[in-house]
Amino acid sequence: MKNLREIAKKSVLSEAHLEEIEALILDHGNYNHEAIREEINLFCTGLCMNDYYFQTTPLKTIASHIEALKAAEILAGFRKDEPLKIDFGTETENEAIYLVDDQHHRALEIEKRIEDKYPNSRLQTYRTECKATEIGPLRMYFVSKPKYKTKKDLLEETALPLIADQLFLKNSTREARRRYQGVIEKSMGWETPLIEVSQKEETNELRIMVVTHRDSSRLFFTNVSDVINSYKLVSTRKYIEQFANGKTVYAFYLDNVKDEELIQDLIEDISLVYVVPESPLSFLFREGKLSAQETAFGVSVWSFTHQFLTEYTDEYLKLVNALKDSPELIGIIRNLKTRLAKFAYDESRVWETLVNHHKYLKKTYGLFEKNSILYSVFTILQKKSWNLNRNSAAISMSRLKGTSSLPS
Repeated sequence: MKNLREIAKKSVLSEAHLEEIEALILDHGNYNHEAIREEINLFCTGLCMNDYYFQTTPLKTIASHIEALKAAEILAGFRKDEPLKIDFGTETENEAIYLVDDQHHRALEIEKRIEDKYPNSRLQTYRTECKATEIGPLRMYFVSKPKYKTKKDLLEETALPLIADQLFLKNSTREARRRYQGVIEKSMGWETPLIEVSQKEETNELRIMVVTHRDSSRLFFTNVSDVINSYKLVSTRKYIEQFANGKTVYAFYLDNVKDEELIQDLIEDISLVYVVPESPLSFLFREGKLSAQETAFGVSVWSFTHQFLTEYTDEYLKLVNALKDSPELIGIIRNLKTRLAKFAYDESRVWETLVNHHKYLKKTYGLFEKNSILYSVFTILQKKSWNLNRNSAAISMSRLKGTSSLPS
């Protein structure tokens, strides 16, 4: 059994911090001393958790997370999983903890549950970077209801001490508070998402921050996870912070993304999934069968097709006019038109056709993207609007319903 001094040498936490964590867990009486020491060593050094977690999370909370991981290992052992599969959740009215293996479909299930069960809550999620013993990379989700300084809605307020969650103000770094203050101020007056991008050089992460109105897009968080996965990228950590002025700030950290064209495409897709409504095509997007652009195109196609098939065409109007002296025949024609619209060209039939033949939808979008004059002009204007300024580390994104900035 390693002593705490040895563990501290490889951990962000000091020996005194580890002693306090160990005492807290021992006091609960759920595990023996040796098991606790082994779990502390695994959690604090073996999983390669992001340093920011240890720098900003209270020791009492870390202790509860270590106990949760131990419980998850025990449950997996009872199921006799080979290899060990972590699947653990504990929920109360105001907070929750989830630990799952780092598989996209499992992570998505948890994120959807959080959006449904804990709307407008704070969220911190971390991906462990290392594989220790039989445990592979994990996703850890920590959910809590925000607690503000006042219960009043401060819709026009931007001062972080007045509108931020009290634990966020207490535990976050000065740099994090400065960054959140900046995006909150920039977003005032915006009806669409404000998107800001920066490189966190010390950890080699790409940081994407998105500011929206609270409740404006319920599935936005999971949709962004799908966008990230569609590019075969990995998020190392993700956060949702709620503010008393009605703003929600999302922060996504991606591992080692430097390609500017890829970053531009990523931001464009994030903007798209914010405005594209839920539809029968959404599950195809989540399964990676349609991209965000193809999904948005499909929704537009559905709207156009349904309207085109059900509207009064010139031919129909000419036919009605020719039969104006035969009201009985006009009645039959109108009834036939109504029944066609209702049973042959109804909304569900159009959706069904698009879903069942989504491969043709992809091909049609490809032709649209390649050959449309409007699209080509739009693309040129978009590229011109990306005013890359290396000295000021800014990207002007007039093409998006948001804003973005990149350091050199």
